[in-house]
Formats: sequence, C-alpha cells, structure tokens
Amino acid sequence: MMIVEGAYSWLLVVLSVCIATVAAYTALDLAGRVRSAAGWVRVGWIATAAIAMGGGIWAMHFVAMLAYRLPMEVGYDLTLTALSLALPIIVTGIGFMLLCDRAVGWSVLVAGGFIMGCGIATMHYLGMHAMQMQASIAYDLRLVAASVAIAIAASIAALWLAFTGTVSSRKLAASGAMGLAISGMHYTGMAAATITMHADAAEMVSAPALDPMTLASAVAALTFLILFLALLASIVDQRFALANAREAAAVQRSQERFVTLYRRTPLPLHALNENGCIEHVSDVWLEVLGYELDEV
Repeated sequence: MMIVEGAYSWLLVVLSVCIATVAAYTALDLAGRVRSAAGWVRVGWIATAAIAMGGGIWAMHFVAMLAYRLPMEVGYDLTLTALSLALPIIVTGIGFMLLCDRAVGWSVLVAGGFIMGCGIATMHYLGMHAMQMQASIAYDLRLVAASVAIAIAASIAALWLAFTGTVSSRKLAASGAMGLAISGMHYTGMAAATITMHADAAEMVSAPALDPMTLASAVAALTFLILFLALLASIVDQRFALANAREAAAVQRSQERFVTLYRRTPLPLHALNENGCIEHVSDVWLEVLGYELDEV
C-alpha cells in the first residue's frame, strides 16, 4: 500500500473558480426574476436558477476533480456522477423555494442554507466516491467538518444575497466572494482525502483514456453556454417587464388626463360602461343635476 500525492493543474483550478463565480452571478441575477414572478412562471425561474447555480457548482467540482492529477488511471461511475449532478440542483431549488414567498429572516435563511450546504457537501463526497481507481480514500474528519461548514455558510450567504435586493454594482463582488467560498469548500474537502494506492496497482502508472484538459474544457464550455443562455433569458425578461411597466404607467397617465379633461368640460356629460352604469361625469353635470360625485 502506498499513499499517493496528486498534483494540481493550476489552469484548471483557476477555471473551476471562474465557473463557480459565473454560476453565482447568474443565480443572483435570476433570483430577482423569482421574486417578481408568480405561478408557473415563478416555478420556471426557480428551476432555471437551480440549474444555473446547482449545475454550476457541480461543473466547478468536476473540473476541480480533473485538475487533481493522480499517477494512475481514474474513471467515474456514471450513475453516481449523474446523481451528484442532480443533488445540488435539487437542494438549490429547495433553498430558492423556501425563500421566494417569505420575508428574508434569519431562521428561514439558516434552514435553507443548511439544506443547500449539506446537499452541496454531499455532492462533493458522492463525486469522490464515484471515482473508479486502484486505490482507496480515507478522510480527515476535521477537514470534512470544515468543508461542510464552509458549504453551509456559503449557501446561507448565497440565499441572503439573492433575496435581499443586491444592487448591480455589488453583484460582481458578491459573486466573486461566493465563487471563492464554493471553491474553498471543494478544495478543503480534497485536502481531507488521503488516497492510498493498492499494492497490485503500484506499477500501473498510465495516462487517462481521455485527456483531463479536453474533458474539463468541454464541461466548462457547456456550463458557460448554459449560464449565458440563462442570463440572456433573464435580460430579455427584464426588458419585457420594464416595457410593460412603462406601458402601464403611460396608460395610467392617459386615463388620469382623460378623467381630468372630462370633468372640466363645460358641458353636462356622463359616460356609461358596458353594463349601463355611470362611469364618468363632468362637474357641470353634477351642478345641473345637484348630485355629489360620491353619490353618483
């Protein structure tokens, strides 16, 4: 038995932090759409935000795993890998759902952050368990606990930033901090692991079947594409919402001007709605007939 010390590809480490940062920024932006929507539209935005953040966290984790080079061939169990992808998406969606209809109090934040953080930490160790190699992994429980605590704290911060009206000027800084926190959780979890190569695999030093850089680049490219499309959808939705608000304000101003002009006309006029009820009257009409406006 021999303890294996891997080495990091710093290019992929930086790439993993960038993925986490962009995912956090996208989730912060999409959270605003969750608050302003209702019904099935809100459910759609919650799902989009969960995929953006949960999927982004998973992509960061997978790229960071590929960044850790071991002197042996490493494969991944597809079922466990798929489960590790679904888990952060689900728990992130639960966290968003807990807060979208409630006032952002600390009790709700802690509950949502605890669920998200535990789910994200479980995703990390499930992804580690999905590794197929001629070696075994042991963990330092203190560092495991630290990684879980970082995940929970980062999740609470993410929910707080997402639902407390983070302004655009602070969104980039907030997402950068979130990206570093999420990455810190992963690399703390990696530091907790001690990999011991099996005795019969000591001489099986070979390159992986698929270049880690190629695979990481493909995962990163697909992730950035999904996050870009999510941001684009958010921007388009915001533009439509702004246009609708301006149109509604213009209609309201027009209606107010109409009522003002109608009341001030020098003729005794009244208008009926589709049910035959009086809808508008002029001031002269009130004077001629001797009614107060409230009576009409």
